[in-house]
Amino acid sequence: MSATPFDIGVNSFGEVATDDGRVLDDAETVRLLVEEAALAEASGLDVFSVGEHYRAGHVDSATPVLLAAMATATERIRLGTSVTVLSTNDPVRLYQEFSTLDAVSGGRAQLVLGRASATESFPLFGYDIADYEQLFEEKLELFMRLRREETVTWSGAFRAPLTEQRLTPRMRSGGIPTWIGVGGSPHPQPVGQHSLGLVADTDEEAVETWWRYWQPVVTALAEERGFYAPTRARYEAELADGALYVGSPETVARKIARTARDLHLSRFDLKYDVMRLPRQARARTIELLGREVAPRVRELLSDEPAGVRPGTAPR
Repeated sequence: MSATPFDIGVNSFGEVATDDGRVLDDAETVRLLVEEAALAEASGLDVFSVGEHYRAGHVDSATPVLLAAMATATERIRLGTSVTVLSTNDPVRLYQEFSTLDAVSGGRAQLVLGRASATESFPLFGYDIADYEQLFEEKLELFMRLRREETVTWSGAFRAPLTEQRLTPRMRSGGIPTWIGVGGSPHPQPVGQHSLGLVADTDEEAVETWWRYWQPVVTALAEERGFYAPTRARYEAELADGALYVGSPETVARKIARTARDLHLSRFDLKYDVMRLPRQARARTIELLGREVAPRVRELLSDEPAGVRPGTAPR
């Protein structure tokens, strides 16, 4: 039986890594991300995506530049965002950046647009967090018009109006694939899921490695945002039935396949980096996800009746 069409990728929030206990500096981490995109392609993955953050320990604040560097180091893998904070970006500039990236990469660019869960970009770029929803809705409407229409006349509350504006360089016909990032229930297909996790040769190695580096990050977030404080029992519950995908290739593959069936997914991205995770563990996750997990997931999904198979991601 042929494999079910299903995309599997990785995404990064540009979190700094360690190498033999030494914390890499920002420039080293930027270069590491480019190497990891090339490794993801060599391992057979479909997509490499980068987030957008403006806090210490993250180097993904200039995502289009990072993705352009990755485009020159790769040939096949699709390159996107996870997510672009549309609310504090200018849709005109965003269009120009990603039409340029799409040209540089030979048509491999894509976008996930979101409102932001980390909100440092609002004061940084002079936006009021009170306008959180209105900013996103207005800018989404403008971006989609720019993506679909040759010339645009437009006015809104948060930027200068446009009159008969034609942007260059032009996106390809129909625009680049664009998803909306949400933090709740899935919308109509195609639906993709992004979750955190680590793949190692054994369940024990993966579980202990991820706990060592994930626990302090979530502890800090709990204090900042009022999340639950991480406990070992809660962690193990997340591994069994929650949103963490941590384990051997077989364990992770079975959990991804189960989720894909339940939510009718067309794509799954694993966020493989967490603050100060050793670069060797990051690389091993990418390799195992592409070479062992992805083929196994497709094998498991290929056994499903056609009526419940996941949909096909946009190309």
